[in-house]
Amino acid sequence: MFLVNLSKREKSLICVVAGVIFLSLLYNFVYKVLFAEWKRFDYEISDKEITLKRNLRYIQQRDSVNNVYLKYDKYIQQKDLEVSDEEEMAALLNEVEKIAQETSVHITNIKPSPAKKLLFYKKYSLEMNCRAAMEKYIEFIYSLHQSVQLIRVERLKIAPQGKNASLLKARMLITKVSIAD
Repeated sequence: MFLVNLSKREKSLICVVAGVIFLSLLYNFVYKVLFAEWKRFDYEISDKEITLKRNLRYIQQRDSVNNVYLKYDKYIQQKDLEVSDEEEMAALLNEVEKIAQETSVHITNIKPSPAKKLLFYKKYSLEMNCRAAMEKYIEFIYSLHQSVQLIRVERLKIAPQGKNASLLKARMLITKVSIAD
């Protein structure tokens, strides 16, 4: 039709212009759209990979956290089994006196302190004066730390009792922690 009357040079110029127009349309409406989608998917994939790596790290740590939790689970008081401060202090005094008797530590004075409510636990403490041989103190402290309750000796002062070097007098600050659920 109209291409028949055109020269060879005009025909080639029209083909080049049509090719350029076709390539620009292809670039703008196909390549740019597909490239933008590809970049978005690539970003989403990298974001999901980071999330998966973080979650995998959490899953790997879950077992160690559960083991630590199970270690202290027996110490956690349930809300329905809540015990009063006086009962907790009585249990602490009873345990300390029982262990002192078993290890031949002679208690001369015990002075309980009021319970302190901290973040998620209560701390019960008592000051105790006693006398015994050094080996007996070691047994006593070891037995306290091995108790089923969370009992610890926080402060300890030991001095010789008079001229008798085999007996020592001691002043201890003993604490018990009660974890509330």
